[in-house]
Amino acid sequence: MNNDLFGNAPFLSAALSFFLAQLLKPFVNALFERRFAWHLLVSTRGMPSSQTPGVIALVTSIGFTQGIGTVYFAIAATFAAVVIHDAMGIRRAAGKQAEVINEWSRILSDIHREGQFTPENLKTMLGHSFSQVLGGTVLGFVVGLLVTNVIVGLKLRFLPSYSPLLDFRCICMHDALYTSYTRSFFMKKTILTILIIALAASLAFAQGKKEEQSGYIFASDATWPPLEFVENGQLTGFEVELMPLIGEKVGVQMSVKNIPWDTIFAGLANGAYDGVASGVTVTEERKATMDFSTPILTAGQVVIIRSSDSSKVKGIGDLSGKKIGVQIGTTGDFALENYPVQRKAYDDIGLAIEDLLNGNVDAAVCDSLIASDFVLANDNYKNRLVVAGAPFTEEDIAIAVQKGNKTLLDLINKGLELAKADGSFDALKKKWNLL
Repeated sequence: MNNDLFGNAPFLSAALSFFLAQLLKPFVNALFERRFAWHLLVSTRGMPSSQTPGVIALVTSIGFTQGIGTVYFAIAATFAAVVIHDAMGIRRAAGKQAEVINEWSRILSDIHREGQFTPENLKTMLGHSFSQVLGGTVLGFVVGLLVTNVIVGLKLRFLPSYSPLLDFRCICMHDALYTSYTRSFFMKKTILTILIIALAASLAFAQGKKEEQSGYIFASDATWPPLEFVENGQLTGFEVELMPLIGEKVGVQMSVKNIPWDTIFAGLANGAYDGVASGVTVTEERKATMDFSTPILTAGQVVIIRSSDSSKVKGIGDLSGKKIGVQIGTTGDFALENYPVQRKAYDDIGLAIEDLLNGNVDAAVCDSLIASDFVLANDNYKNRLVVAGAPFTEEDIAIAVQKGNKTLLDLINKGLELAKADGSFDALKKKWNLL
């Protein structure tokens, strides 16, 4: 019996694929959001899926070492199918889970914003999307192939062979025996490759396929009242109503779906939706990877503090060395890099506000539009929080689309122009107290 753990190609392939996927997540996220999210190193979310490459590498390695006709391969393939099915299928139950979470939140918290979780929001927190599973499948297959080649020495002509077990003389031999071996090998292993790809792709397409919907879909992180939020289980807010209004002006359907901020730009880049309408600030860094409409609002970053601190804190300059809460990946997050403060990042600005009220941070930073809602319009906060001083940045907010999508960009700009001309744009701003 072979007790050499480091000679166990299937185990090492699976383990290495899993840890490599986890390691890649912050870097893939940085490509789309221009910022490393180190918490993804230990997160089950993000691109690529870490479960998928592990099981696909296991199937690949067992297929090459034991053969696709063995019971070992059958067990591994069944296990992989179950894992991928569960990783993606869990999203189908997100609606019921959202209801349960909201009910418990209402019971346990007197400052809970009703309906913070929606089926669409929760789906991105649970399981994995088609693109995440597909990326994991490719990673797992490649790692499984390479690790197995290194350990076992499969004599693959198209891969460098480093295993001491491999007889390097075979590489230089071109006799009939080696040629026959190579042909036989590729015939069998090509079948294995096709089976693995078909397994992952069929499961992914069956459950992770983007829902068919006419018109254009825009993503919005519904944690930013009055721009976008959830009320009584329904997505609402200024931008949520603005996109259908723009679509109406140009004769096309435009709708909004709820997507968490930490994955919103990655989804735009891979085509999960057509645009982002979520209080997106126009920056030079973002211009490099996406296009923007004409500005819809002008805002700035402001400091929110407890009312009891209003006499000693007049602005960002009075918070040197203090702990400030901010939503990760936002322009407020980036702006704090220029100040000598302790930054504490959150997935949701509402969580930063709650920590502020509980005394865990000294202040919170967000857009002035969002701050006005927390401080002035929210009954839970307006007598407990104040805005300290004037905005310390000036920013344009616009609708983001994929880089080079001139057709959609022209439609949005035309719709905005028509809405401003007939007064419906200003009426919508007035409805949401944005004048």
